[in-house]
Amino acid sequence: MMAYSRTVSSKSVPLALIADPVRLRILRRLEHEGPAGLEQLADAAGVHVNTVRAHVTPLEDAGILAREHAQTGARGRPPLRYALAPGWRMHATDVIGLTELLAATLAALDPKPAQLQAIGHDWGRWLGGRPGAQGLSELLPDAMTALGFEASSSDGIVELTGCPCAALLPDRPGLLCRLAAAVVDGLAATAQERLAVEFSTHDPATRRCVLRLGEQRPARRVLPLRLRRARA
Repeated sequence: MMAYSRTVSSKSVPLALIADPVRLRILRRLEHEGPAGLEQLADAAGVHVNTVRAHVTPLEDAGILAREHAQTGARGRPPLRYALAPGWRMHATDVIGLTELLAATLAALDPKPAQLQAIGHDWGRWLGGRPGAQGLSELLPDAMTALGFEASSSDGIVELTGCPCAALLPDRPGLLCRLAAAVVDGLAATAQERLAVEFSTHDPATRRCVLRLGEQRPARRVLPLRLRRARA
C-alpha cells in the first residue's frame, strides 16, 4: 500500500508556498551549494535581485530560510546571506517533480470537463471522510492545503489563494483550476451543510480562485468555469 504524505520536505509547508519556479531554483541552489546572498540567488534563479527579495521574504516568514551574516574579516557590516533553516531540506523523494509530471500527463491526455469533474468530486468526498461529520469550514483548509492551495470560506463563497495551477501547468492552468473546483465540490457534498459549487472564477495570473456555493443537486454536472485571460 502506498502511503500518502502531506509534507513536501522535512517540515510541513503548503505546496503552494514552494510550487513556483523561482522559489524552487532558490531552494535547490541553497541545498546544493550552501548559503548565498541575494545576488547569487538572483543569478541561480535567472531573475532580478528585487524579484528574488520578494520570494525570499515569504520563505523566511514560513521558517524555510534563515538569515546569517558572512564572516569576511573586513571592516563594516558583514554581508547578509540566506541558508536553509536547520532541519529543512528538499528530499530526494520530494513530490514536486512527480506533481509536475502528473500535471503534464493530465494536459497530454486532455480529459473532458465531465471526467475532471468526476475525478475531482470523488477525491474531495474521499478527503472529506464520513459524510456530515464536519462543517465545510473545518474540512476545507486542511484538505486544500494538502493539495497546494490556501482556502477559506464565508457566506457561501470559497476563496482559493496561492493557487499552484499556473506554476505546475503554465500552458493550461484551467485544467488544474477545474480539478480543484471539483475537489471543493466533493468536500462541500460530504460536509454537514450538503452544498455544491455552482460557479467558479479562476485567475491564474493572481493565483486566485473564487467559487460560489449553493444547494446540492441530485445529479452530478459539469461545473461552470470562467478563466480570466492575462492581459497583453
